[in-house]
Amino acid sequence: MRQWIPITGLLVLISICSYAGSFNRVELSGVKTAKSEKKHFLYTGDSIAYGWGNVTPAGEYYVKAHFTSDEVECTNTGKSGDRMADLAARFDLDVIAHKPDVVFIMCGTNNITDGNTFVYAQPSLQEILIKCRNAGIVMAVAEVLPRDGEPQTQYDSAIEGWNAALEVWCNANNVILLRCHDALVLSCSYPRPDPACFFDVPAKHPNNVGNIRVARAFWQSYQMQK
Repeated sequence: MRQWIPITGLLVLISICSYAGSFNRVELSGVKTAKSEKKHFLYTGDSIAYGWGNVTPAGEYYVKAHFTSDEVECTNTGKSGDRMADLAARFDLDVIAHKPDVVFIMCGTNNITDGNTFVYAQPSLQEILIKCRNAGIVMAVAEVLPRDGEPQTQYDSAIEGWNAALEVWCNANNVILLRCHDALVLSCSYPRPDPACFFDVPAKHPNNVGNIRVARAFWQSYQMQK
């Protein structure tokens, strides 16, 4: 009988190691559910979230880089021209109804075009947060990306102020902040956008190069804060 003890112990050790490995894989998604359960990530917001210019959206790059189609389902309900109030108005239909595990929000640049500050959009974002909490959805909000205007630096201070206020709001409400602004700027002339990352001139919508950078920034931010 003694000769079976080491073998049994070895089998138990193998089982424990196998379980630990699978648990770590599930943790990478940021959603602590059973290994066999497919996760659902939803990306929404304005034209940048949607992937304006027939480019692959950052959200799609994010999922393809880290998960298989068997592990994660990805839905995109971005809509060109959306302000934060527009997103809040359609949130039940375009987000809650899909029952995602996590929602990634990219919205705010059109508010800035209108001359709105974060304070103006905050009630809409608060409404979205309440809906996410009630539905058990993890909420992550992206910084507004750098862009050009006329003159070129027209939006720099407004974007800086928006992102600073968004960080305070996220910290206060335990919401994940996706730090992606700096991924698309020229380090030699901060905060000027890197033209290699944008589809249009003046810079507003990221191209595929830019969206790959945004997706990497999403991953780093999400893994650190989840």
